[in-house]
Order: sequence, then structure tokens, then C-alpha cells
Amino acid sequence: MNDSILPKQTTHLFVPSSIDALMMLPTKRQQKHVDKYHYILHLIYIARKVDKRNTSASFINLNAKLLEAVLHARDYLTYIEYWIEQGVIECDNRYIPGEKSKGYRFTKAYQEARVKRVPIKDAKFRAKLTSRKQLYLNKTDWSDTTLSFLHHNLKAIRVDAVRALNFAHELSKNEEWMNARRERRKKGRKSTSSKEGKVEKPKFNDFNMAVYGLVSEDYFFTRDKIGKRVHNNFVNFPSALRSFLYLDDGEQLVNLDVRNSQPLMLCVLLKQHYEGHKLPLDVYKYIDECEKGKFYECFADAVGVPIKNRKKFKQALFTNVFFGKNMSCVKSRAFRGLIAHYPNVASFITEFKRKDHKSLAIALQRVESEIIIDDVIDSLAKEYHPNDFFALTIHDSICTTLSNRDEVMGRMKQAFERKGISVDIKTEYLEQPDTELLQAA
Repeated sequence: MNDSILPKQTTHLFVPSSIDALMMLPTKRQQKHVDKYHYILHLIYIARKVDKRNTSASFINLNAKLLEAVLHARDYLTYIEYWIEQGVIECDNRYIPGEKSKGYRFTKAYQEARVKRVPIKDAKFRAKLTSRKQLYLNKTDWSDTTLSFLHHNLKAIRVDAVRALNFAHELSKNEEWMNARRERRKKGRKSTSSKEGKVEKPKFNDFNMAVYGLVSEDYFFTRDKIGKRVHNNFVNFPSALRSFLYLDDGEQLVNLDVRNSQPLMLCVLLKQHYEGHKLPLDVYKYIDECEKGKFYECFADAVGVPIKNRKKFKQALFTNVFFGKNMSCVKSRAFRGLIAHYPNVASFITEFKRKDHKSLAIALQRVESEIIIDDVIDSLAKEYHPNDFFALTIHDSICTTLSNRDEVMGRMKQAFERKGISVDIKTEYLEQPDTELLQAA
């Protein structure tokens, strides 16, 4: 393996800030293995960093073979059972041979608790974790110039850690204040709307881990075999903190974002479906609106969704129509609107998901990956050394430098044209937010 792919040694683990394992563990033998007790808690936390679908309340499946390899077959259950007995974690007790490992999560008292980094004391254990990371990296085919190009550029990203975490802290304080105000309002009412108090809590722990992952050069990088997407520290970096990222040369970073990206990927599938046939009028209209980047607005106008409710309506469109099971999909307001205004598009979606509701999401991800990774990034990797050209993907968008913007945008448009689709791309400038305004809120 190229030296640039070699991982840095793992030196710290993440645990709840209120946990002092050395004080809690009663015997010297247990204290000797404090790193391994910490490792169980770290695995549950780190799953959020690697997979955004996991929340603080998600059960994290811990693979027994991995635990046996790292913690020894006779001992790993001892560490897990200890934390369960202490009321720190709980198990879903669901095990399906060959399909699902038992899942674990923090108990309610620890789910939203702040995390801290604790050093790994045992040098041999540090070496073992680093070796496991090496095995993980070895699963990627680094002879693939496209993946090597992306990995090289991942290591070029820097983060202003102090300002990023200060900003995250201010976000957290604002949200805590808002939640407290909602709770006070609730106490004075006999009943409350189901919407009352529903606010996405800032994921300070996720922010902390994401920032630390870049600062400590604790990189992860993989390309999944299902949707063919690339996942790494940059892709999973919180969007709220993305403006604190920079390059050593100080050049302005921009993100080139495809408007109406997921509906646009569906246009590719629709064109393939109707190849050799005249497009129905509603399909033609749908594709035209997507290509102009105006599908969401046009659809919401047609259905009569007020502007203040459009974000929620857009989420429902994806959750119920694009990615939900047909049984619940057809009952949704978004689907009824789709049937009324784009009947052939609606029929195509439900037929595509008839056997498996996940099939459309996978197909859309593969179209996206073919265009963004296998076309745009592949062409850049073949023409430029990564030292000379910065570009990183965030699924359907590409982050690059301001000086490279026009070239990358041109290649993106050409890649979509090769699929028979024109595209509208907006430029987002990664500029640090004004933290004084946040503090004054």
C-alpha cells in the first residue's frame, strides 16, 4: 500500500464525559483493561460518525467476530455486561443468525450526554486498533485512480477546530434555551400540539467527533457496494460546520450543488424507461421542471402548499413517495399531488418499488454515483494529479476551489448531458459564519 494510505495510530477513544471508568471499576484486573471497557462505549458513539442514519437513540449492531478479534473471545461479553449492569448501555436482544448482530445503545441518561476523549493507555491495544484500521483500509482498491484521487484530497482538508467547536457550542446553547422555553410553555397548558417542542437538537458529540477525526487524521474511507456512494470524513462532516474547512494554500472553497438532485436522478431513469417512445406530457413537464431546478416550487404551487410548510412537504415527498413503502406512499398528500399532476411519474415510482421499496433509492444513488464519481471525478483523476487539483464529493455535489469551479461545473454539466439531462448547478461559498450574531440570538 502507498505510504499516503497508511493510517495514523489510534490514540484516543470517545466516552460519556461523566464516566470515570478507573474509579468505577472495582478490581485492579478490571482497571488494567480500562481501554477495552472504553472501547465498547466508543464503538457505539463512533457508529454515528460513520453512518448518519444512526441517531442517539439507535441501537448499534456490534459484530461478535469483530469484538472477538479486538477484545478476545472470552472477554468481550464481560465488558458489555458490565456497562449494562451499570445502567450505561442497553441491548435490544435481537439476534438473527447471518443477518443481524445484537444492538446496543446508551440508556436515556447518557444518550444526549457530552462526550470526552480519553487516551488509550495500553500500547499493545493502540497497535491492535491501528492494525484493524489498516485491514479496513485494505478493503478499498487503491489501484482505482478515482478512489485514490478522492482519498488524497480528503487528507488535504483542514478544519479550524477551535472556531468550529466554539460555534457548535453556541448552537448547542441556543437549542437548549429554545427547548427550555418550550418546556415552560408546556407546563401552562393542559394539552399541546404534537408539533410542540419538536426541534432537532444540535449533535454536539457528532460535531466533536467529526472535527477530531480531521484534526487527528483519523480518516475513514469506503465505497459501498449497494448505492456505489463514497463515504468518508468529508462526506459525513456536519454541514453546519462545513464553513470552517479550508486548504493549506488558503484558496476559497466552493460547493457545486445540483438543484433538485434526487428528482433529477429520477429523470435519468424515466428517460431510460421511455427510450424509443414519445414521452407522456406529464413526464416531459416533470423533466423540464427538474432540469430548470424548479420542480419543488412548481409542485408545491400546484398542490397548494403554503411557503412556511414547504420544507416539511419536501421531506414527506422523499420519505413517503420516493423511499417509502407503496402501502404508506399512496396515502400521503405528496403522492396524491403527484398522481394529480404527474400521473405517469407516480405510476413509474410505485411500479419500480413494487417488489422492494428500497430499490428506487438504490437506483437513484447508482445514477448519482455514475455521474459524479465514475464520470466527473474519474475524468479529473485521469487528467490531474491530486496535488494539482482539489475536488471532493458530497454525494450529489462536488466541493472544489474557486479557481477550479468553472472546469468542474462544466464537467458536471457534460456528464449529465451524456445521460440525456441538462442540469442547473448553484455555487455555495464555504465562508465562516458570524458567531457574534449567534451569541446575540
